[in-house]
Amino acid sequence: MDSIALAGGLFLLALLTAATVLSRRAAWTALAMLFGVCSISKTFGASTLEGDRFTWPLNLISDNIYIFTGVLLTVLILQALTLGRSPIKSQLTVPAIFLVLLQFYYGVRLILAGSAFKGPLILITFMLMALLFLFALPNMIRNSHDVRRLIVAQCGGGAFFLIMTGYQALFNRSLMTQNSRFSGIAINPNFAAYMLATVIPPAIWLLLDRDSRGPRKVALQAFTALCALLLMWTGSRGACLSAMVACAFVLRHRLGAMVFYGGGVLVFAMLIAQLLPEGSTSTERFRTLQDTRSAVWTALWAEFMKSPLWGSGGSTFGFSENSYLAAGAQLGIIGFGLIVGFLVSSLYEFQRMISRRGRSPELDSVADLVMGGIAGMLAMGMFEAHLMGAFVSEIYALFGYLTLLGFVRRRFDALDAAPASPQASNVPPSRPGSPAAAPFGRRYAAARR
Repeated sequence: MDSIALAGGLFLLALLTAATVLSRRAAWTALAMLFGVCSISKTFGASTLEGDRFTWPLNLISDNIYIFTGVLLTVLILQALTLGRSPIKSQLTVPAIFLVLLQFYYGVRLILAGSAFKGPLILITFMLMALLFLFALPNMIRNSHDVRRLIVAQCGGGAFFLIMTGYQALFNRSLMTQNSRFSGIAINPNFAAYMLATVIPPAIWLLLDRDSRGPRKVALQAFTALCALLLMWTGSRGACLSAMVACAFVLRHRLGAMVFYGGGVLVFAMLIAQLLPEGSTSTERFRTLQDTRSAVWTALWAEFMKSPLWGSGGSTFGFSENSYLAAGAQLGIIGFGLIVGFLVSSLYEFQRMISRRGRSPELDSVADLVMGGIAGMLAMGMFEAHLMGAFVSEIYALFGYLTLLGFVRRRFDALDAAPASPQASNVPPSRPGSPAAAPFGRRYAAARR
């Protein structure tokens, strides 16, 4: 039965491969599937999907996550390369370079530590990830609709996680929680919390986007409310802080619109809370000042000081609790320098985007999402070593934001190069969506010519 299931899964994956190479729309579907597969990959080696024979598709993905992830990455790279354009020079950013170097060094250190399987696997996965999001995927992002498709794909992992958690709950509701904290199909509540924290900001951005109308807005309100409630139910203070940091950037110039649509989110939250009364018990963690991190941080710093040049990492490389200290403790001064370089260069890109604000409301909103998404990841790095993960949804979401960062910077550069209109100083700011304001339409095309 297992061999038949595996053969069937690979056959369906082959069909998706053919469709992806031949169709742009199928490629975006495959990208959403990649984010979805990463959400279930958290159960790798410790799957909680049990109790019914119909859970075999999920267990199939979990048991063969390396195959499915590698095939999807390779297929998406090949599809993007068929578009015949190479924007490598204009899309690569300094934060992306530091992150790729950090992950490359991590893979090399695993190989040097004697990890014959995990080292090459991690190294190949990181390289495919970099090729897709930094070199190949920019070929697919040519206008505002492609930007929205990427953001929708980022939410796809969260939707997949919620659907599969609901499916599991039909057979055994008790498996949704661990110690009264929501975990869903994740290994533990913290993994579920950080995945949900990466989904909420793009969901709010789509909710406020002018192209989202009617039933789509209602669905996004319900989706945002459900994710926020489940995030609270996990009891993870670090994940909630990360989500709040990201949302602060997304909403900093659109609080009025969020107040308008927030009423619907609140109504859905109240309705969903009636269906999940267990979630109220986990809020006690937010009312306590219990220190759960400082002891681990102190141990990581002491480990770094023992071997600051080379680090003390072995073949297992047990990263935990803090990306920055873990990089130093396990990878030495080189790893610590690379991750600090990623942090500093990201802050520099934030300053550049803020200084260039006001030229296009639509482009400004994308820049706010990019800054919020990366800032949330940086804050998340204080509480989890997600920057060193290869099969977690957070790292794929981060690479998605780096792709959008290159897109936003390229559009700002094109607007800078465009000849200014003599009457520009006397023209009031245009409404979002007008031809003069949209960076995705005629103004950008004229700049490129």
